Amino acid sequence: MTICPRCKAENRPEAAFCSRCGMILFAQPASTKPFEEEPSDTEATQAETAPLEANPAKPAEAVFVSSYPRRMEGSIFGERFKYDALIYQDEHETHYTVSEQCRPEVACVRMCSNSACRTIHIPSEAGQEQFCTFCGSPLEEGSPLLLLQEADNDRFSGLQPIIDLHLAHPNVHPPVSIFQQEQPGGMRYCLVTPFSQELPSQPEGSKVLQWGLQLAESLDYLHAHGIAFGETLDPTSFGIM
Repeated sequence: MTICPRCKAENRPEAAFCSRCGMILFAQPASTKPFEEEPSDTEATQAETAPLEANPAKPAEAVFVSSYPRRMEGSIFGERFKYDALIYQDEHETHYTVSEQCRPEVACVRMCSNSACRTIHIPSEAGQEQFCTFCGSPLEEGSPLLLLQEADNDRFSGLQPIIDLHLAHPNVHPPVSIFQQEQPGGMRYCLVTPFSQELPSQPEGSKVLQWGLQLAESLDYLHAHGIAFGETLDPTSFGIM
């Protein structure tokens, strides 16, 4: 835990800026500090990596199973997440985009407003953060777009220790929440992560080096927090924003 000398707020141990007042706590290494300038349209896409199988959006041609119960528009998941759109469905799982219902008295997921950073901040014990702990920019007020995976078997429970780390890095999309709900078709097990898209099958060569650097920085951050993948890493663990 890092205590801000100005406002005495408690911050994440690795915070470079205070989450409450934005004061610089220590300088980030030059190789990991987000660029200050606004990126062009072709530079705006940045590689993301998540410390779990993020299962980004499936291709548009995926088949939707009509016999599988679907959520109604406006549905609430786990009393916290609001339905946005159905993006994939098969006989064992369904994927939705959702947003978080932010309330003043409860800290919620926020995204950095700096277009060169866009760090996702999972709520920590310190309460609602106001500034990005990585670059010092204000956090956006509304909920970022999130992905909710709903499965008929419990395959997400092992992710709770990672959620409890409250990870915050520009190139990491950590799990946000896991929960379960009883539905007419049986118990449904849910995982919520930040939303990202699949990597293109043929990425532009000019972006590969930048993506490689971002991936190296994010893996270094995850390893520093005790997260390793062994031989289980696959292409669905990577996405773009």
